[in-house]
Amino acid sequence: MGKRSLFFVLVMFLAITVVFGGGSSDSDKAINPRPSDVIIYGGTTGGSWNIFTTVVGEFLPRHIEGIRTTVSPGAAFSNVQGVNDGQITLAISKLPTTIDGYNGKAPFKAPTDKVVNMGFLYDEHTHIIVNADSDIYSIEDLKGKRCTTFARGNTAEVIFRDLLSVYDMTYDDLGNITFSNLNDMAEQFKDGLTDCLCFASALPVSVVLDIVSSRDIRLIDIPDDKLAEMQEISPAYMRQIIPAGTYQGVDTDNYTMGNAQHMIVNSELDEEFVYEMTKAIVEELPAIGQGHIVYANLTAEEMARDLGIPMHPGAERYYREIGVME
Repeated sequence: MGKRSLFFVLVMFLAITVVFGGGSSDSDKAINPRPSDVIIYGGTTGGSWNIFTTVVGEFLPRHIEGIRTTVSPGAAFSNVQGVNDGQITLAISKLPTTIDGYNGKAPFKAPTDKVVNMGFLYDEHTHIIVNADSDIYSIEDLKGKRCTTFARGNTAEVIFRDLLSVYDMTYDDLGNITFSNLNDMAEQFKDGLTDCLCFASALPVSVVLDIVSSRDIRLIDIPDDKLAEMQEISPAYMRQIIPAGTYQGVDTDNYTMGNAQHMIVNSELDEEFVYEMTKAIVEELPAIGQGHIVYANLTAEEMARDLGIPMHPGAERYYREIGVME
């Protein structure tokens, strides 16, 4: 697959479930290569990950005989750990978190080397938002400023810390750092309680559309040299552009960074079983696209994208069979 082994060289769950068809796994048991109880973990309730996994959980028993699905909210770190430990059958992760797991980087206590890719879903774009009339034009200008990002340990929060580090800065150099959720941070920004927002999300972000309806903003660029330094921290960081016109009043392209969101499974799952799951998801892409706009243009070709990590043999076989992977 070319670059699929590139990253190898780098050396609780919310108790709300939706059950379709007709379980859970015991962490002390060896993984069942073809489970009848399919455990699926997404993200925050109502978010794009949770909507994807809920839709998948609803249709999967119609495509694969003899299974039932349990769908629960999750988060990138716990999803990766759960898949590696055999407690989760199918989950969504952010590529930087998957790579951190491979490398056993904190908060992982050991390498999660059983986690493999099953398919790309979409890219997130890092947003660094300030008021258009502010004196903030770069990350360096955030010294002494009030900043808000996602909760500690969230990939967006890690990205913000990494961004500060390539400018030889830490949170101590800021005037204040607040950890929040997307809706609350947007309200803080509109109320003038913070000078800068830093988070990652798929385009367009509804709360940003709301912000620009009442005030002008500026999106801070990440220069090529600083992106290169970020990629030394994690090759999963990639150049992304927020096109001009995405948000009212922002008339130039914003050169930022981002990361891929993708499906993960345990490498020990049966090849035919993962083939069947992948096939079902591809065949149901129209239904998935109706669930959330971020999946509206998702194709099998995109799902087969090389993310630089191994693809499960079952998913790879299906993508090759339909001609979207060489």
